[in-house]
Amino acid sequence: MYENGFLDFWSAYPRSTKKPRAFEAWRRAVMAIKEEKGITRQAAEDWLLERAKAFASSDTAKSGQYCPGPVSWLDDGRYDDDISAWYDTPPIQKRKPAAQDSEFEANKAEFLRRRAERLAKK
Repeated sequence: MYENGFLDFWSAYPRSTKKPRAFEAWRRAVMAIKEEKGITRQAAEDWLLERAKAFASSDTAKSGQYCPGPVSWLDDGRYDDDISAWYDTPPIQKRKPAAQDSEFEANKAEFLRRRAERLAKK
């Protein structure tokens, strides 16, 4: 059902989601690369596979931050991104608690206390 070139891509790409849709996106990408670069279909498949391998070894793919699924990566033409943009991604920043958070927690605690009192009276 799936072409060998796609199966190679599928094995190399860091996320394995939506395989049937990824196959269609891969076929569209291969044809677009073939036309854009004026190369053979096999050369386009090989080029795309190398880009997928480069992305898979990048900081972006390994960081735990957003790593797009293969459909998005292919349909958005992310294979044409500057490879250096895939590296040296900043670490995920944890959100600092806002003043509202502690106010919310205090209100929540008061709400739960009053609710428990009402239920105890029943």
